[in-house]
Order: sequence, then C-alpha cells, then structure tokens
Amino acid sequence: MPSIKLSKHALTLATPLPRQQGIVLVFSLVFLLVLTMLGVSVVGTTTSEEKMSRNFRDSLVAQDAAEAALRDAEIRLTGYYTDPPTRLNGIFNESCTNGLCDQSVTLAAGSAVYDIYTMTASPAVSLGGNVCGGNSQITGAVTGSPLIVVAGVSQAVQPCYLIEQLPTSTPGESASSVSSFYRITSIGWGRSPTTRVTLQEEFIP
Repeated sequence: MPSIKLSKHALTLATPLPRQQGIVLVFSLVFLLVLTMLGVSVVGTTTSEEKMSRNFRDSLVAQDAAEAALRDAEIRLTGYYTDPPTRLNGIFNESCTNGLCDQSVTLAAGSAVYDIYTMTASPAVSLGGNVCGGNSQITGAVTGSPLIVVAGVSQAVQPCYLIEQLPTSTPGESASSVSSFYRITSIGWGRSPTTRVTLQEEFIP
C-alpha cells in the first residue's frame, strides 16, 4: 500500500476586519463643507471690497468734476478766456439768467440760491457755458474749458454751477465804493448718475 506524504503547511487563521463605520467619509464631507464656506466668504468679501473701491473712485470723479466747474466759473468771472481778459460784470439778476444771480434772489426767498433753482437745469450752467440739461450756448460765457472725460469717454452729465454776486464793504467805506465777491456753487457727477458731489466756494477776483 503506497505511503501518503502529507506536507506540513502553516495554518493561519484570518482575523476578521473590524466593520467600517464611514467615519472617513463624514470627515471628508465636513472638511469640504468648511472649504466651501471659506470660499464663499472670500468671494463675498472680494465683491464687497470691489464695490467699495468702485464707489470711492466714482465719488472722486464726481468731486473732480465739481471742482472743474468751480474753476470754470472763476475763469468766466475773471474773463481769462478772452484776450485781453474782460471781467464779467453788470449782468447778475434775480432770475439767475445764464447762471448769474444777485443778492436779491436769496433776500426775497430767504434761502440759498441752489435751493431756489435746480442745479441740474436752467439757469445753472455747465462747462463752456451750456445750459445744464440743454444744448443752447450762452452768448459771451463760452470759456473753452474741456469737458470732463473719464477713461476716454465724455461724461454723460457735465458738472453745473451757479454764481451769486454778493456786496461787501469795510466799516467806514462809502456806499459808492462797495465791491463784490462771489459765491460759486457747483455740482458734479460720477460715471453713475446717482453719484454726485456738491461744492461751494467764495471767490474774490
């Protein structure tokens, strides 16, 4: 009877793996959620800062436009746009014709001239002497000041201004020697029509 040889093999008992509970998946989802929230927060902050920067720049554009209107009014008063310069005088009235007002306007109404008359239409005038809100030229008031241009594009609404002539005198001065100074009120717009800046100065030629 043939002999049977049995080979010895090491028997290893397989230890059963612990049952997975999906904890790694849970951590991954939580981590992904945190990253998503951080991303949304960063995007929101960046968008808000961009809007603030844009609004701040627009307000600077409006302020520059209003200051340009003040300078244009000064040039108009001094007459430096003509050769020889001829000072503007004798055409101020209570109707603020061509944007030129005298003291009787505020004395009669008891309020500021820019509250009596709108700054966005006649009688206020814009750069170069155009009636605000219109296209008609004002005779003798064309200063040749350039229009406000932003990023190569002319502003849709140019700055406007009103000039008030106010008498001034020193104590003991005769009535015949009373001189005048001027109060200029200007308004400028940014690229957005809702952005506006109003400035005022007193000017002595």
